[in-house]
Amino acid sequence: MNLFVSIIGNSNFACTRVYGGYCSHSKTCSDLGGRVEKLPVNCGCGACCKCTDACAEGSLCISEGETCNGTRDTNGCCGNRVCCTPISTTPNTTLSTTSGTTPPNTTPECK
Repeated sequence: MNLFVSIIGNSNFACTRVYGGYCSHSKTCSDLGGRVEKLPVNCGCGACCKCTDACAEGSLCISEGETCNGTRDTNGCCGNRVCCTPISTTPNTTLSTTSGTTPPNTTPECK
């Protein structure tokens, strides 16, 4: 057995340590959720892959067991994590107006 493999536990240092990827057991990268890309280095007999979380704006990836005070989406995060979109607590500030009437004192004063 190679000493490097024994110490590091992975024969492809470039994939895991330099590119931050993981070694696939095949020539393709499996879908782990998120955005999966095949990197330009090899891992022994397989592909070097990297997964990037891709939740919608305003969402974040949390562990499967964590509480999400909002909407959970199983797509977009790598591995067994989920996207959590928090419930908006911003009050609705839309003014309601009645058609055909002008509220008093809405015309700016001229000076």
